[in-house]
Amino acid sequence: MKHAAMGQQRLLEGVQYLRGIAAMMVVFHHARHEFGGAMTIIFGARGVEIFFVISGLVMMYSTRGGQLAAGQSLRERLGEAMLFWKRRIVRVVPMYWIALFLSAALVYKTSLTDPVLLMDAFFIPHWNQAYPDQIWPTLVPGWSLNYEMFFYFLFGLSLFLGRFSIAFMAISLFGLCLLPPAVEGQSAAFHFYTSAVMLHFLAGVLLYYVVEMLRKAAWQPARWTMLLLLLAGFAGLIVLPRLMGDISLLLTSSMIVFAAVFLFDGIRLPSLRLLGDASYAIYLFHIPALVLTTKLIRLSGLPATSAWQILANFAIYLTVSAIAGVLMHLLVEKPLTQHALSFIRRAPPAVPAAGR
Repeated sequence: MKHAAMGQQRLLEGVQYLRGIAAMMVVFHHARHEFGGAMTIIFGARGVEIFFVISGLVMMYSTRGGQLAAGQSLRERLGEAMLFWKRRIVRVVPMYWIALFLSAALVYKTSLTDPVLLMDAFFIPHWNQAYPDQIWPTLVPGWSLNYEMFFYFLFGLSLFLGRFSIAFMAISLFGLCLLPPAVEGQSAAFHFYTSAVMLHFLAGVLLYYVVEMLRKAAWQPARWTMLLLLLAGFAGLIVLPRLMGDISLLLTSSMIVFAAVFLFDGIRLPSLRLLGDASYAIYLFHIPALVLTTKLIRLSGLPATSAWQILANFAIYLTVSAIAGVLMHLLVEKPLTQHALSFIRRAPPAVPAAGR
């Protein structure tokens, strides 16, 4: 069991690297707004879909392929589901609340007594006040966390079903995506949770079976083929972002995650690992970091007229956001999460079971 766990951890090292890359893609996407309409490259926004595929894959590994509670009593399954939800809440909620209220006060100039912030804090989708045609929380990047928390809710429910867990998630997610043509609804929640973007979570879940099948078959792809596959995936996001349909984007994002798993297998890149570990903090706090960087650049009088000057500005935006995220991860997220997780432990089984 220990050897298998070490093998899985090594495989997911590439996924952690990819998290860092995806977070910086989102930073790049938002930084481009500082240069007006001249920056029309939107591939950075696709970092979120990559995150969703990664979430599906990692949740499968963290729950033994969704079979963590298989064969247990109903009470034990409830315990496993509650433990799963508690861990997800501890990892997601505290940092999000810090980022949400900090950004509301300093960036968006929103009153902390605004009831909209309460909806945001509890991941309730709503139409954004500043952008009425968008279902965004006050801290705009938080829209993806509404999807993440909904996926965690479904995944926890699936633990009750044992070997039928994957079928439950597939039916639930596909069913929601098929609702718009058949049912008309105007609520923000209806529009939000019937989006095809949620299928990226399911793609990550299914990717688990592909990766495990190849791993158990001792498949060793040539590293250069995985590099080409990864570069082809990113090229697709750069060249065809506006032309990609939902299925094309789904396949491209899955291809990138698949390639990263095997490309970085056995390769240690400490700097990229740190970026991946800090990816959540980078994602949450890059908006305040961008606002601060914009003020510093304007005070310094650094122009952004030529191509080289724009590249210099981008380098500053990306660097400051990365440093801010890493500092928040090391000084706040890591100790806060470790402390909170120390209170959440799996109860020991009444009768010791082999392999537990």
